[in-house]
Amino acid sequence: MRGILALAVLFWSSLAMAQPAPSSAIVEGDGDQVFLQQTIVLDTDLASAWSLYTTSDGASRWMAPRIEVDLRAGGSMRSHYDPSATIGDPGTVEVRIVNYVPRRLLTLQADLSAVEADWLTPEVRAAQDQLYNVIEFEALGPDRTRITSWGIGYRDALGWEKMIAFFTRANEWTLGQLAAAVTEDK
Repeated sequence: MRGILALAVLFWSSLAMAQPAPSSAIVEGDGDQVFLQQTIVLDTDLASAWSLYTTSDGASRWMAPRIEVDLRAGGSMRSHYDPSATIGDPGTVEVRIVNYVPRRLLTLQADLSAVEADWLTPEVRAAQDQLYNVIEFEALGPDRTRITSWGIGYRDALGWEKMIAFFTRANEWTLGQLAAAVTEDK
């Protein structure tokens, strides 16, 4: 099973956007627990990288054309990928902000209750309350920031392969969009 997961990560990593390319890895935990680690280094300062993630104006430049960010523990990021839609229309995606440390850490949890997708297997749905995305922000210099995203709560078990492959691919694309937004600022 671990071999299948590693091959899926390698395959989807090869499809990642050009410079700067995000990297993806499966990190083994205890038992059947695995973590999806995805990292990108951006040529921008820490405050700007944080703002791109945690403000409505910043996130709308790369995450989704329609997005509202309520940055607080218990807040949310509500987005829609249709530029003609409004937040609250069918298709709105809601992610809960569990907690955060300014310019260091952001913990998110998606609301999967209304989601229908082939990767949302019975095994994944049964564990949906244990799935988190923890995002670390690290200044590497005055104009360089590393962002590391951790998919937490994943399992190396039957029923999880599609979800891990989906989020590997989707997050690499999304991090590529973030890199493009930073490049546009230069």
